[in-house]
Amino acid sequence: MTKTLNILDTTLREGEIHPGISYSTNERKEIGLDLVELGTPRIEFPLLSLGRGAKLTDITSATKEIEESSNSIAIIQCRSLKSDIESAQQYEVKGCAVYLAVSEIQRKNKLNEISIEETINRLTESMTLLKECGFKYRRAVLEDVSKFFSAYKGKEDTIENFTKLIKAVNETEATIISLPDTFGALTPEQSIKMFKTARQLTKKELAGHFHNDYGRALTNSIAVIEQELIDEIQVSIYGLGARNGIPDHYEISVYCLDDLNIDIGENRDSFWKTYHNFEKITKIPIPWRHPLKAIRESAGTHIKQQLKNKEGYIPKKKLLHDFNEQEIIHEAGKYLSKQQIQILIGSLVDEKTVIRITNKIAGYAQLRGKNILPIEVRDLIQKDTGIKLSIEDVSKVIYGSNFGFLILKLDPKTPARVMVDDISSWEGVEWITQIYGSIDMLIACQLKINEENTLEKVKKKYRKWIQSTEEWFAE
Repeated sequence: MTKTLNILDTTLREGEIHPGISYSTNERKEIGLDLVELGTPRIEFPLLSLGRGAKLTDITSATKEIEESSNSIAIIQCRSLKSDIESAQQYEVKGCAVYLAVSEIQRKNKLNEISIEETINRLTESMTLLKECGFKYRRAVLEDVSKFFSAYKGKEDTIENFTKLIKAVNETEATIISLPDTFGALTPEQSIKMFKTARQLTKKELAGHFHNDYGRALTNSIAVIEQELIDEIQVSIYGLGARNGIPDHYEISVYCLDDLNIDIGENRDSFWKTYHNFEKITKIPIPWRHPLKAIRESAGTHIKQQLKNKEGYIPKKKLLHDFNEQEIIHEAGKYLSKQQIQILIGSLVDEKTVIRITNKIAGYAQLRGKNILPIEVRDLIQKDTGIKLSIEDVSKVIYGSNFGFLILKLDPKTPARVMVDDISSWEGVEWITQIYGSIDMLIACQLKINEENTLEKVKKKYRKWIQSTEEWFAE
């Protein structure tokens, strides 16, 4: 598959109607320029309500630099109203999209019960005005048109009226027709049917815009992309958008690049930077389940595979493009990760050494099948690097300042299982393990709970079985 597909990123329009999202002027500019650097061909903005405190420069500070780039254009989306289109002209951008509801339920409730014929007339007039205003990219958005192909269609949402709409818009000055699933209920099969029907009626570009109310935005997008039914797919960073959002930019683009060999004009190596910059600019964290979130492994068999060959769990192209080595974090048991090794020795060694030590400790923990102990961390670091750390320093980093370890030497006749079951239930005790050798039992715990000393509590209850004790303080 080598078909060209245009990516339209609407993070700065659709993304801003996501609950809790609001961009400053500088944020719009930085995000827009990052998308230009990524190579995104089409970048969409909202039409601001200038009479309500907003300023034209809130948008134009970003759109002007986008328009000056060689590969990207800025697009303003507005209502199918003459006043909106004339306001959009002030932004001096190449593109404008005009939307108008076409489903029966929305025409009756949003648009004072206008007919299909009136809807067609308004869209036709809007497309003519777009050309007169000098816009090169002119998109007719048939809002809520997916109802015609869903289980939720009204009596007037018929194939006949759909055909009438597409044929009419096909005769206008529109350069592209958008068929959005704005209520997010289509299935992949219904999405394919909608665009196949439209494709038979027009040779103009078709755009897909899928909402995620049923979690199908990505699969619906992929379905029509794979069938080569659309020329533009609309996405946003993180999939931000109204309600449950729309398809995620990375997930769509990278699938096209890595698997379908579709020319989308974007730089595969830039997604990691774009998303992490967005996180820094907006302070909106990358969602925990996003493909660009740092890989963190704790499953022993996964760690073993990754230590030998990461491609066992991470696709080669993701390793090549999406992750620096430091983004692959192995959990060495419950308490240890690369960040903690960085704290312990990061000022003394380079990043590669930190990663190597973390992976070595992770492998050791995996082989043991249990949490690794501070004394083992200390010894492994010293053996590999020659750096000498104290047990106290290692413990403090792993567990915190009030955390420590109680070492018990016990009488051979001690009912150890009874002690383990009892002490493990105490407040502040993280874990307790039996050890065979010069030490019989090790307890990892908060050293003081509500001013009560944990060691004294152990001594008091099990004095007759304890031969000797020792404490390791994290301070």
